Amino acid sequence: MQSPALLHRFLPIRQVTPVSFLHNHAKRIEKLNEKFKEKNSKELWLKEHGPGGSVKHSTPYSSKQIEQITLDFAKKKNALTGSMMYDFSSIVKKVVRDTTHRVVVVRGANGSFCSGGDLNFVEKIASEEGAFVMNSVMMNAVNKLARSDKVSIAVLEGFTMGGGTELASACDIRVAKKNAKVGFVQGRMGVCPGWGGGRYLVETLGRARAIEYLTTAAEVTAEELHRIGYVNFVYDSEEELESYLNRFNALRTDPFIASKRMVANYSRESSLSEEEKEMKEQLIFMSVWGQNDHKDNIHHIRQSIKAKKEKK
Repeated sequence: MQSPALLHRFLPIRQVTPVSFLHNHAKRIEKLNEKFKEKNSKELWLKEHGPGGSVKHSTPYSSKQIEQITLDFAKKKNALTGSMMYDFSSIVKKVVRDTTHRVVVVRGANGSFCSGGDLNFVEKIASEEGAFVMNSVMMNAVNKLARSDKVSIAVLEGFTMGGGTELASACDIRVAKKNAKVGFVQGRMGVCPGWGGGRYLVETLGRARAIEYLTTAAEVTAEELHRIGYVNFVYDSEEELESYLNRFNALRTDPFIASKRMVANYSRESSLSEEEKEMKEQLIFMSVWGQNDHKDNIHHIRQSIKAKKEKK
């Protein structure tokens, strides 16, 4: 179990206001930011510490209004490495600047969306510094995507696990293939949401269900997620998927963008500023990343993988 004393270093007791808590701990973040003050230094650190896989940008659909970001590390069910996070961040920056497309699809290669963080990479950066850098880069990327004027659509196939649920939740819309399963399993690794998607899980699932799914490490089918409104559309074939995507060609550009902005304007508000919310989420994540529960779970997973290989 995580030491209560350790958690209390990061988390406010009920009598302490969140703003006071954040200001008291801001120096921890300032020191780490000072270390990584050079432009793109965090992204380059991730790339150096986590080779493997790639993230690609393409326009594979018949409608040229639709672009796609593809997570591609098929042998790991598209688990993200540091190099992939570097690619993802770079591509998102490009996507949000571009004005020729109105819809961005986020998808995994070879029939799976994303199984979270690559185990080798996760093990390598299991430290406070690693938590800070990964969280900073991924939070920045998912927030840019979520705040973009474009409509972002996550296509969930096969397995979506851990951090993959955060990427999916940060998108405006989720569609899923009938065989898809989504696992909110960060807790099994001894951590909590850490790719900047914690707030989006709450917005998309609702507070009560987000707590339930995260604290029980729930694995949920596409049909159930469609029933509760987390998934907008369940499809069986690529033709059905593309037909759904083509619906987003109905409006001209200005009303399309205005509609997205209007909805974004009425998203749930908080007394905290965006910067304070991001810092709070970062500190909470850093309180569990690289701690004993996290490292123990990495070890147990490795032992399980080894045992399965030996049986073969």
